[in-house]
Amino acid sequence: MSWTLDEALANPPAARLVSLRFGEVKRFEAHIAELSHLRELEIIAIGLRKVPDAFRALESLVRIDLSDNVLTALPEWIGELSSLTELTAASNRITRIPDGIYELRALENLDLADNAIETVSDRIGELAELRRLAFSGNRLTQLPAAVGRLAHLEYLYLNQNLLTELPPEIGDLQKLSELQLAYNRLTELPSKLSRLLALEWLTLRDNPLLPGQRERIKAALPSCTITG
Repeated sequence: MSWTLDEALANPPAARLVSLRFGEVKRFEAHIAELSHLRELEIIAIGLRKVPDAFRALESLVRIDLSDNVLTALPEWIGELSSLTELTAASNRITRIPDGIYELRALENLDLADNAIETVSDRIGELAELRRLAFSGNRLTQLPAAVGRLAHLEYLYLNQNLLTELPPEIGDLQKLSELQLAYNRLTELPSKLSRLLALEWLTLRDNPLLPGQRERIKAALPSCTITG
């Protein structure tokens, strides 16, 4: 259960998950030394424009949620939070992924949906522990081949981008159970998609796929629910 900042400051050693409200960020910064052991931090829908540099002291964080703010960037030092397993910054105005994110080798869940990101680096393949990756609602025109190195990935969300093709290496994601590709510009699907035998759910709606593309995948993956 999340604590308010007042509750956390009343008993700092016991605080594990803190949820900040409007006007509390500066106060939180002032007491950050007392709360440097926090495991989880939520700063959701409070109009946050910049992640304060003081937050780099939160070395014990395993989860941070920055959703529904007005961030245009994430700091490069984010990679110093090496214990993070979950980073959510959905529904902001972020235009690029800082290199620091690719240093988060313990990361299992990365959610950057509904931003304005145009490219993903090949370094995405370095996040070997990822289970869930959400890039829906961005401006991606392509996905790097390195995504195929994410051997533990189970959920991949790419809806509402500008993708015209997928890398064949996506077929190497042998643990993938859900792949969302709706509302893109795909005309063909890589033949290696048929190797995703763990796939249970595939969304394809609102793509200009050439005749026969859907039927080929349905035939190859009969146990997979395919929509669109």
